[in-house]
Amino acid sequence: MYKETVKREGNSFLMAIGLVVLLFVFMSILDPVFSILFRYRIIADLIKLALFVICGYVVLRYFVAYFEYTIIDTDLIFHKIIGNRETVVLGVNTKDIRIIAPLSSSAIKKYGTAGKYDVSITLFGRNKYCVIFERQGKNYKLIIEPSESFIQALKKSIPDKFLK
Repeated sequence: MYKETVKREGNSFLMAIGLVVLLFVFMSILDPVFSILFRYRIIADLIKLALFVICGYVVLRYFVAYFEYTIIDTDLIFHKIIGNRETVVLGVNTKDIRIIAPLSSSAIKKYGTAGKYDVSITLFGRNKYCVIFERQGKNYKLIIEPSESFIQALKKSIPDKFLK
């Protein structure tokens, strides 16, 4: 069994607070513009609400939540942790994995995918990997952001599925 917790580096709390403050400043600057552009105030308020929801999602997804990657025998299990709540995002059997390669690899493009799972912690990461796996006859894409030790553990358990 191998277990790894993947967290965002740096002070996530300060970055999240900074993003929210920046959104408030942005909204106060745009408030006069919205009142000029939109005849009906409700349209401007709906746009502001949508921006707040998007900002909330970004803060929750990339600054508060973190992931736990686990290899147990022939299963890869991915948990999402927010506060004290832990949920299983995905469990994949290693027999179902077609290929594991860096996200920038051209070998990934030849597999058509029916869906995508993203258990990475950054929006734009350099060391992201893609796992193509099959479930019910369809290929799915899984984006992970593992450490070097997790990559080595994967290479030990399924060396034939790994590409450089």
